Amino acid sequence: MLAFLYYDFGDSATKVMNNASLLMLSICIALFQSIMPTVLIFPTEMSVLLREHRNCWYSPVNYYVARTLVEMPFTICCPMFMMIFLYWITSQPPVLWRAATVVCLVIQVGSVSQGLGLVVSAASTVQTGMYMALPSASPAFLFSGYFVKVDTVHVVFRWVTYTSHIYHGLQGMFAAVYGFGREPLDCDEETFCFFSEPQEILHELGAESVSLVNKFVVLLGMDLLFRSIALVILLMRLRIKR
Repeated sequence: MLAFLYYDFGDSATKVMNNASLLMLSICIALFQSIMPTVLIFPTEMSVLLREHRNCWYSPVNYYVARTLVEMPFTICCPMFMMIFLYWITSQPPVLWRAATVVCLVIQVGSVSQGLGLVVSAASTVQTGMYMALPSASPAFLFSGYFVKVDTVHVVFRWVTYTSHIYHGLQGMFAAVYGFGREPLDCDEETFCFFSEPQEILHELGAESVSLVNKFVVLLGMDLLFRSIALVILLMRLRIKR
């Protein structure tokens, strides 16, 4: 559906904001694809894990690592195939490193979202996790820098923006698509194009001074943090029930 809705938008100077919406929607899809299956499946495995842990069949750490490795192909492949198709059909810049960066950022955001889902589901039941999953991700949406720019957010709450994995992923995608010396976008001669220059686009989107390396490092750190917290909560629950 997105492919037909945003067909050939990527290189048009008159559709820059629409193209930015496409990048935001791509991240949202990756988040939902990652967080919802986690909160549905992970709590149902707790009773089996508790029984097998009592029988000393394996440790919770081994279970947790094995579960992460089993889910890794789905965590990577689903967003990757989606973004490769969308990137091509929406006429984003045909540069390999730009396409690879966008795909990797969406995968990383999905992985962080999965880690957040693990935290929620490790501390709750299936029913509670269903209700808590989306509210737990709401701050990341609200402070993503897309709906309200960072410099317009009140200084008291501005720091929350930098804890949003959606913000870091989206800023990195904007920089990968429009930054680093991209040529001016196509503009019809009969139309005045305010966003024909990529630097003006980045300024409008608040991504004119983005370091892609920093974004990947921050997302990786958030991913490891969420998964570590989920493991600690899991160990605490098993110890209490034991």
